[in-house]
Amino acid sequence: MPPLWALWILAVFIAGVWLIRAAGCAVNDYADRGFDGLTPPLTRPPSNRD
Repeated sequence: MPPLWALWILAVFIAGVWLIRAAGCAVNDYADRGFDGLTPPLTRPPSNRD
């Protein structure tokens, strides 16, 4: 069984990865706020057979 400090470092690393991913998504949404309204909506779902 790994020592407790190693599990703590792993938990902090996972939390940091999750927070950075969430922050990146938030920044991307903010940066694309003007562009999203310019793109037309899909008329049909995308397909891999085209």
